[in-house]
Amino acid sequence: MKSKVSNNDVFISYRRNRGEAWASLIKELLEKKGVSVYLDKHKKRTVDFKESLLRNINESNNFLLILSEGVFEKREEEFDWVREEIKYARSKNKNIVGIIFNGYDPSKVNWKEEDQDVSFLETLECLQFVDTNLELRDASIKTILNYLVDEEGKPWHERAIDNNAWYEDEITPEDRLWMSAHNEVCKKIDYQAMAKMIKVPVIASKKRINYFNLLAYDIETLRQRIYSDKNNIDTEIAVYGFCHGFDLGEATKAFGENHFIPFTNEKDISNNIKKLLAMNNLSNFDIVEMTLVLKDVVFPEKVMRDVTDFLNPDGSICFIRDLDDDLVVAYPDPENLIPRMIKYLTLDKGAGNRHFGKKIYNFLKKSGAEEIYMIDTAVTTANLNAKVQRKICDAYFSYLVPEFRVLVKKNPNNEEYIAALNWLEQHYERDVLSLFSSDEFYFRAGYISGFAVYKDDKFFDDDF
Repeated sequence: MKSKVSNNDVFISYRRNRGEAWASLIKELLEKKGVSVYLDKHKKRTVDFKESLLRNINESNNFLLILSEGVFEKREEEFDWVREEIKYARSKNKNIVGIIFNGYDPSKVNWKEEDQDVSFLETLECLQFVDTNLELRDASIKTILNYLVDEEGKPWHERAIDNNAWYEDEITPEDRLWMSAHNEVCKKIDYQAMAKMIKVPVIASKKRINYFNLLAYDIETLRQRIYSDKNNIDTEIAVYGFCHGFDLGEATKAFGENHFIPFTNEKDISNNIKKLLAMNNLSNFDIVEMTLVLKDVVFPEKVMRDVTDFLNPDGSICFIRDLDDDLVVAYPDPENLIPRMIKYLTLDKGAGNRHFGKKIYNFLKKSGAEEIYMIDTAVTTANLNAKVQRKICDAYFSYLVPEFRVLVKKNPNNEEYIAALNWLEQHYERDVLSLFSSDEFYFRAGYISGFAVYKDDKFFDDDF
C-alpha cells in the first residue's frame, strides 16, 4: 500500500536544544483552537526520516518557525535540519510564519552568510510570543491564528468540533424523517456502489468480507443494502461499525453482539476501531464506508488516515458518499427559494462542510489508493411523481427545521438564527415543498460518491 500523507494545518520547525519547549507549547495551544499541527520529536534522524519530514512540510498549509535563542548558530558537524526545512518550505511556497521568543536576537545573525532562502527572514514580519501571563499568551495565539491560511490560501478559520447536533441532542421524529428520506433517495447510488465494490477482484476473491461503517445513521437501510438479493454473491459479509447510542440496540439486533459500539467523537476514532477489532478478534477490515461523516469532522484528513490504517493489506476498499451544494441545480425558482435554503445550510454550523463532495477524489488519492471509481449516478426530480419529488426535498432540506430549533434554544439572542427558524417554519411546508411538487420544476441534489481500491505493494512485484 502506498505511504499516506498527514495533511495538517501547521508544520512547526524548531531548534531542538533551545526551542523544543516553545514548540511543544505552541502545538498544545494551537490544537486547543482546532488547528491540526505536525511537530516532530524523533530523536533518531535517518534518510527515511528526512523523506517523511519533507513530505509533512509539503502536506501542511503553514510553516511555523520557532525563532528561539541561537536558532541560526552554525552547525559545524551536525546536519542543519532547521535550515533544510526552511529552504524546502520556501521551495513549496508555504505560508511561513516566524514566532519570536525571548532570547532571539536577529542582529546577532550574520545574514550575509545565509543564502536567500534563509536571509529573507531578516526582513520578514515576525510575531512576538509573550508568555508572561495567560491573557497575553492567549492574545499571542490569536495573532498567530490571524496569520494562518487554509488549503486554498484563504484566512484560516476556527472550526467547530463535532458539528452535528445529534452528538449532543436527542434525536427528534423530524430527524428520523430526514434520515429515512435521505437514505431512500440515495438508495440507487448506494446499491450501485455496493454492486461494484463486491465485484472488484480483491474483494470478490474473499470467502468473508468484514465491512466497517464509520457512522451508521439508519441501521435498517444499511442492513437492507448489505444483504440485498441484488448483490447476488455467496460470500459472507459481516458488518461492524459505530452508531449513535440510541441506535445501538437496533444495530446489535441487525448485525450481532459487539458488532457496533457508540460513536463518541473524532479524537477517539482510532482507539475505538482498535477496541472494536479486539472485541471481534479481527485484524482489519475489507471495506470501509464513510457516508456523510467527513463533512462533519474538524480534521477530515486525520479521520481518513486513522480509518484507512485499518484496511486489509491484502486488498481492500474505502467508500465515501458526501454532499456538495455547488452541484445543486434548481429551475425554475422565481422566488429564489432554493438559494435561500442553501444560505441557511451555510448559516447552520451543524450542517458541516457542505462543499466537501468535490474533495472526495483528492482525499481517496492522497490516502494511498491504487484505483479510484467515482459513482456518476445523480439524484434528480426528473420524471418522478410529486410525492417522490417532495421526498427528495425532505432528504436535502427537512433537517434544517429541527436543527435551527436547537440553535435558537442554545443561542436565544442570535437574530440570524431566530429569523431563519421563523422563515423555515412559515415557508418550508407551504412554499418549498410546493415548489418541488410542480410539474416544470427540476432539482439536482448535491450528492457525490466514490470508492478506492487499496492493494499492498506485493501486488506489483512482477512489474519490476
